[in-house]
Amino acid sequence: MVKIRPAFLPLLLVACLALAAFSVLIKPLGPASLILTVLVVATARLLAPWVAGWSHRRLAWVVALVLVAALCGQLAVRHALPDTIYHDPFRVLAQADRLAAGLSGFGSTYFWRYPNNVPLAFLLAQ
Repeated sequence: MVKIRPAFLPLLLVACLALAAFSVLIKPLGPASLILTVLVVATARLLAPWVAGWSHRRLAWVVALVLVAALCGQLAVRHALPDTIYHDPFRVLAQADRLAAGLSGFGSTYFWRYPNNVPLAFLLAQ
């Protein structure tokens, strides 16, 4: 069995993260992402000496508060953007009803975006 050098995995992680970062820069928000990244890194470098002087207890409290704030933010997004589990089955069953009635046209772009559900709608229409 071949052993992987311990430095290989961190280098692989860095390569994957760099690829993801460069792909973000290609999108329309690329310059904004670059500016935000530079600001975050600069702020982290400026705050590093101040944070290094904190006690472990204070650092643990700050980390816990940041995690709680992140959780609250995620719950707020979850509440503002509800997702239903009935959307896909409803679309598939509705299209199966249309196919069973002899109407072959799609009423929306749903099946263009999710073509994996077309065979299921076809089978349900039989």
